[in-house]
Amino acid sequence: MKEIPEDRKATSILEYVSTDVCGRITPPTFDKHSYFVTFLCSYSHFGVVYLMKEKSEVESCFRKYLSHVENKFGKRPTYLRCDRGGEYVSASMKQLCDEKGIKIMYSIPRNPENNGKAERYNRSIMEMSRCLIFDSNLNKEMWGESVLTSVYLLNRLPTRAIETGKTPAELWFGYQPDLSKIRVFGCVAYAHIPSEDRQGKLEPRSKKMIFVGYCPNGYRLFDQSKRKIITARSVVFDEGIPIMSVEVQDDLLPETQTSSLEKPKSPEIIKTPPVPTSPEAPRRSNRNRKMPDKYQDFDLSAHIALLGGCEVPLNFDEASRSDSWKEAINTELQNLLQNETWELSTLPPGETLIDSKWVFRQKTSGGKEVKKARLVARGFLQRSSVDEEVYAPVARMNSLKILLAIAVEWDLILHCVDFDHAFLNGILKTPIYMKVPQGLEVGNEKLVCKLKRSIYGLKCSPKCWNAVLNAKLLSLGFERSRSDPCLYFKCSIYLIVWIDDILLFSKNLQELEEVKNSLKSEFKIKDLSNNDEFTFLGLNIKRNESGLEVSQKNLMGKPEEF
Repeated sequence: MKEIPEDRKATSILEYVSTDVCGRITPPTFDKHSYFVTFLCSYSHFGVVYLMKEKSEVESCFRKYLSHVENKFGKRPTYLRCDRGGEYVSASMKQLCDEKGIKIMYSIPRNPENNGKAERYNRSIMEMSRCLIFDSNLNKEMWGESVLTSVYLLNRLPTRAIETGKTPAELWFGYQPDLSKIRVFGCVAYAHIPSEDRQGKLEPRSKKMIFVGYCPNGYRLFDQSKRKIITARSVVFDEGIPIMSVEVQDDLLPETQTSSLEKPKSPEIIKTPPVPTSPEAPRRSNRNRKMPDKYQDFDLSAHIALLGGCEVPLNFDEASRSDSWKEAINTELQNLLQNETWELSTLPPGETLIDSKWVFRQKTSGGKEVKKARLVARGFLQRSSVDEEVYAPVARMNSLKILLAIAVEWDLILHCVDFDHAFLNGILKTPIYMKVPQGLEVGNEKLVCKLKRSIYGLKCSPKCWNAVLNAKLLSLGFERSRSDPCLYFKCSIYLIVWIDDILLFSKNLQELEEVKNSLKSEFKIKDLSNNDEFTFLGLNIKRNESGLEVSQKNLMGKPEEF
C-alpha cells in the first residue's frame, strides 16, 4: 500500500475521520449484536467503536459520535472517508453530513485501499479480539466485549502512524492515560456487594464474576447467573486463574420466565485440563438427550404419518405431469394475462434480467381440497437501489386485540374480506424485466416480459400493493391512524389491514356492505363474512353469548404445515 502524500495527511484532530462496518459476525453476542462500526481519527489514530444489531444503525451511531466530539473539541469532522455500503450512501446519511458541513469521500468501487485506514483498523481489532477470546477460553458470544476491550487497548498502544511517539489516547485526551487499571481479559473478578444490597451480616460481601472490559471509573464484569454486564469499581482480581470454560445451560430461562418456586441454577465455572484430540475426530457432545416432559402425554406417531400425506410438486416439471396441477398453472397464467401484468419486449442494453419459479400449494377451502399454483419472481436478483422504498407495514397485534375487545363491549358486527391476487394490483414505478415463465409460449426466444405490475417475489411488491390499497381507502373517506398505519376508521367503521386480508368492524350492516361493494368495484375479493365465526391471520374467531372466542384450532389440525 502506498504511503499517503504529505499534502493529504491530516494536520489536526478530526480533519479526516475514516469509518467502516464489520460483520455479520456469528454467533451474535449474548445481547444479540452482530455488527460493529468504527470511527477512526486519522490524525490522532484514536478509534471509537459501537456494537450494532443491524447495519441500519450506522447513522444513529454516527450521530452519537458527532455529539461526543462536538462536546469535547467544539468542532466536527471535516471529511468522512467510507466505502459505498448502503448504510453510508443512504439519503438520510447524506443529508446529515450536508447539514453538519461534512464532506463524504467515498472509496472507488472495488478499491478498498481508498479506505485503507478503516479497513486495516477493523482487521487489527478482529485479530486482537480473536486472541482475547481464545486466550480466555470464554464463549464466542462474548466477542462484543472483546472488541470493546481491543479498541480500548489499541488506543493506549504506540503506533507507527504517529511520528511523535505518543499514543492515540495521549493526543485525544491531552494527557497520558493511567495504565494501572489494565487487567487480564477473562480473569476471575470479585465485585464488592454494598451493604445496602446484603440481606444480613452472614451474607457474602463479594460476588464472583468475569472481567470483560473497562468503563469510565471502573470495570465491566459479566454476571453469569443473570447473563448481563454490570459495572463495578471495588473489584479484586485473580489473574492467576484462567477461565477454562463457561458452561451455559441450554434450558436457561430469563428471570421473568422462571417459576418463583424454582430458582435458576447459576452457570458454573469449570476448570478442566485440556484434552488432546485427533484432528480427524470431531468433538461430540456426551449429553444425554431425551424428549421434554411436556411432550410425554402426546402421541406424535399420527402427526408424523401425516407429514407424507400431501403430494405437492416441487417444480414445474413435476406439476406438468398432472392434469389437475396443469389446470392450476393455466388459471394463474390467465389471471396474469387478464390483469396485463406484463408486455413482451426485447431486453434493453444494461438492464438486469431476473427469472421466476412456480410455487405449488394444496389447501382446504370450503371443505374442499384446492390446488393452487403461483408464479413468483426471484426478486433477490434485482439490482438493489439505496433510495428505493420497499417497506410495507402490517397491522399490530395490539391493534387487533383492542378492536376485538371493543367489538365485544359495543356488540359490533365483524366482516372479513380477502383480496385475490392482491399484489397484481400494484403498479411498478420503473419497469422490471423477467424471463418468459415456464408454461407460457411466445414463439420468440429473444422476447422477455416487461413487468408493469408487481407480482409476488419482487422486493417492491408489498409496498406497491399497500400504496394502491391505501389510496383506495382514503378515497372512500377513511382516515389512517397515526399510531398504526394499517388501522383505518370512518364514522362508526373500523378497518384493520394485514397485507391482503381486511377485518371490518361496525354497528351498521349497511355501511359494511357499502364499503365492500366499493372494494369489489376495483379489486377481486372474496367475501368471507360470517358474523358468528370466521378466520383471520390463522385465528379462529367465534362469537358466543358471552363475547368472542379466539383459538387456533385450524393450525393445530394441520401438522403437515408446521
